[in-house]
Amino acid sequence: MNSYRILIVEDEFIIAENIRLIVRSFGHTTIGIVGSGADAIKKARNDSPDLVLMDISLAGKLDGIQAASVISNKLFIPVIYLTSILNIEFLNRAIATNPYGYLLKPVVERELQAAIEIAMHKFHVDQQLLKDKSVLEKLNQKLVKRDNIINRRLRFERCLSKISKNFVNVINIEDSIKYALKEIGLLCDADGCYVELLKDSSIYKWKKHGIAPINIDIFKIKNQEFMEKFYNGEYIFIENIDDLLKDSILEINIYKDTRLEAFIAIPIYKRGDLTCFLGIENPKLISNNNWEDISILGVISEIIGNALLREDTVNELKDSENKYKTFVENIPQRVFLKDKDFVYISCNNSFADDLDILPDEIAGKTDFDLFSEKYAKRYRDTDKRIMTSGRIENIEGPYTVKGNELIVAATKIPIKNEFNEVISILTIFSDITEQKTAELKIQTAFAELDSIVKEKTANLLSLNKQLQKEVVMRIESETALIKSEAQLRYNNSVLSATLEATVNGILVVNNQNEIVLYNKIFLQMWDISDTLIKSSNRDDIIAVTAFQMKDPDNYIDKIRLFRANPSSKGFHIEYLNDGRIFEIISQPQYLEGQPIGRVISYTDITEKVNLETQLRHSQKMEAIGTLAGGIAHDFNNMLTVFKAYAHMINKKIRQDQSDQQIADLIVMVNDTIQKAVELTKGLLTYSRKQITNYSSINLNEIVIGINYLLKHLIGEDIEINSILAKDELIISADKNQIEQVIMNLVNNARDAIFERKNKQGGVINIKTMISKGIPKYLNEFADDDNYIQLSITDNGIGITKENIEKIFDPFYTSKEVGKGTGLGLSIAYGIITQHNGYIDVKSDNIGTTFDIYLPKAQINQNMNIIDDKLSIQSRGETILLGEDDFIVRKTTMECLIDSGYKVIEAKNGGEVLNKFILHKDEIDLVITDVVMPGKNIKTVYDEMIEISPKLKLLFISGYTSDIITQKGVIDNGINFLSKPYNIDDLLMRVREIIDGK
Repeated sequence: MNSYRILIVEDEFIIAENIRLIVRSFGHTTIGIVGSGADAIKKARNDSPDLVLMDISLAGKLDGIQAASVISNKLFIPVIYLTSILNIEFLNRAIATNPYGYLLKPVVERELQAAIEIAMHKFHVDQQLLKDKSVLEKLNQKLVKRDNIINRRLRFERCLSKISKNFVNVINIEDSIKYALKEIGLLCDADGCYVELLKDSSIYKWKKHGIAPINIDIFKIKNQEFMEKFYNGEYIFIENIDDLLKDSILEINIYKDTRLEAFIAIPIYKRGDLTCFLGIENPKLISNNNWEDISILGVISEIIGNALLREDTVNELKDSENKYKTFVENIPQRVFLKDKDFVYISCNNSFADDLDILPDEIAGKTDFDLFSEKYAKRYRDTDKRIMTSGRIENIEGPYTVKGNELIVAATKIPIKNEFNEVISILTIFSDITEQKTAELKIQTAFAELDSIVKEKTANLLSLNKQLQKEVVMRIESETALIKSEAQLRYNNSVLSATLEATVNGILVVNNQNEIVLYNKIFLQMWDISDTLIKSSNRDDIIAVTAFQMKDPDNYIDKIRLFRANPSSKGFHIEYLNDGRIFEIISQPQYLEGQPIGRVISYTDITEKVNLETQLRHSQKMEAIGTLAGGIAHDFNNMLTVFKAYAHMINKKIRQDQSDQQIADLIVMVNDTIQKAVELTKGLLTYSRKQITNYSSINLNEIVIGINYLLKHLIGEDIEINSILAKDELIISADKNQIEQVIMNLVNNARDAIFERKNKQGGVINIKTMISKGIPKYLNEFADDDNYIQLSITDNGIGITKENIEKIFDPFYTSKEVGKGTGLGLSIAYGIITQHNGYIDVKSDNIGTTFDIYLPKAQINQNMNIIDDKLSIQSRGETILLGEDDFIVRKTTMECLIDSGYKVIEAKNGGEVLNKFILHKDEIDLVITDVVMPGKNIKTVYDEMIEISPKLKLLFISGYTSDIITQKGVIDNGINFLSKPYNIDDLLMRVREIIDGK
């Protein structure tokens, strides 16, 4: 797998850092992280990354799509979009920039890896196609140039025709070149002609009878003007050698005493490189002023170059045949193999890509499985003919790829066994659509040339025929004009339909500030009547739209700026008085390179902005939850140690009957530790990672059961009402956690009522019902019939718009210092989310309503009843204790030893397994942490069970439930104790497991 240098463009740091870690895990290098479009362009221009991962929605003047357009189209760097936006119009803008990939956040590792590899492969293929296209364009330009020369140079057509036919009919390239040199020499009445190959200085020569060739070395000519023309592909024509000697240095003087009077040197190219040249000595029938004659010589030189190129091509083809087996699966040509029953056996990647299948999926299929009946029947008839004849055939014909019809050239090869029986057919074909187009141009050129030769041989066509030709051309021109007018009418119809089909408002104005075009969406967005739009100029329309803006002055300033700069482009966001948000794009309209007007597009992005806000809030809450879960794990380990030592101190005080004051302090320490435990549980609950005890329970029963406690919580000054549905509202939930949610929300409602200036008349209503529908901004795809709703409403002070977006954030509180932890609502949010539910809040200046949506129960779950009347006394059993934290391991071991157990300690997974194997006959119980360094604890568990199937085990962990589940250890029937645990609970569980209860 290749390693690439990748630039990450993402304005959310946590998301960007996560992407960076994923990219590095693939073996790629990140050259940086930037958070704006402008910084992305600057970084890409300075550091030239191989690939850019671009967030579509970025803060600042340039969003991700605009930045990606510059990076892709001007810096030629591939871009993959990363986005959480689902708006279709926004996606269409992104697709218009031709990205190399498009992924939704949160990013999945394997999807990102596949997108990077596919994007880079496609980019390299596109670059190669551009090079091939450039070569073809050069060839087409040369063909056009030669066609023009042929049309203007009629008197040399016989010579050109003879030379051309000779190159076609004669296989030996050397004989063909010598024949061409002879014809050129006779045509020009020259003393000699030659073609010199620059690579090895080999020469093809012709000389006039009785005259020795001079073979001038053009590279000894130091005349800068002539040599620059030669290297630019132009000919060198020196009519008088004496004139050249005046301006050149002495190296040309070697020709001063020769019979050389004039010469022509024409460069010859192969594959764009100067490889040889045609030299003509003392041409008497050609002058430098007669450029048409020189052009014909240039055409002949090009024919010679093509013949040499053809000879090279033949040699290359012979060499490529030997390499077929190495690269057949990677070539762009399609290759496949069928058996004698015309069933596919295999194919290469190119053919499989055409069919949108994998190469392995082709086996067993027929043409009727893959193509339409028309094409399948044609292919079957061809295969039958080859199967019968046993001969190789070259076939050209149509071929359809994903709705596009191409012209392909196929070679069908019958494969025979030792008995000369055809057992299969190998087919190799490639796309020759562009080649056929080029060949058609060449054939047209030669046809025109042949026509000219015949016309000149017959002493030219009469003037009458020429006039007839002009008449025909005039008729064709008039016909073309009529077709153009019809096409124009059709295009106008398409434009009108497109304007009305788009969801954007469109307004087109000219430089005179006149309204040229608009659509109905534009009128509807701004509430503009047909009468007003038809009777007013743009200034009246601007006044109507500006009146609806929150900042009309800024809006009008931007319009004035566009008027002052007709060629400027604009993109900005405007906020309307009614709460809508418009995205406005202003694009200049050009005609013949000059700006003649402006097209303005208005898009209502209100819903998109709201969805983006909800998504960002969800991502932030998820990141903070992950942080809370990690902190809780480490805190649990410390609390385990505190509990153990407090237990041991308290035990010794009871045994020694020491100072009662110290015993009271220990009780206070235990109370403080228990509060820390509850805080940790709150963090785990907020992070949606707390282990829950689900059961099927009626929501009404939970409300009824907690009602008495709530009345004591809020006091007598506030009225609390329970409005319960008549139906049974069965949910699958942890009863204690749902009670905690209700307690937190009622407590929050009580505080809101007390903050009112008039505290009298406080009311809190708790209402249960079958949900009538979940708001789309909570879950657009939720099944409304599958949820139960719990609503808690108060008439307190209410929540401001600024605070309502932050109320579920942990440690955020609007109360005075010392009157709130900021965890109450965040814990409620975490509990409801962990139960696969949703919580929503609505508030005004007075009163707040919390709506909770919980899924209906699918399966009734039975509660396990635990017998807590067990003895915790040891009988001298031996315990293997595995724990990687030194302090936790030592304190737990001391407590077990103090209770009469023998303890063997282990600090990692491998040591647990090794010590178990060593002491397996004396170990009564294994206690081990779920996550430890070294050998995976799941593997250790499986190996221990294989050695001792009746092994008794107790797993402990301070990690959250999702981490434990990922480790694959905690399943049904496995004993588990969560940190921090009370020593009495640990000793009780140890006794339970050993005694088999």
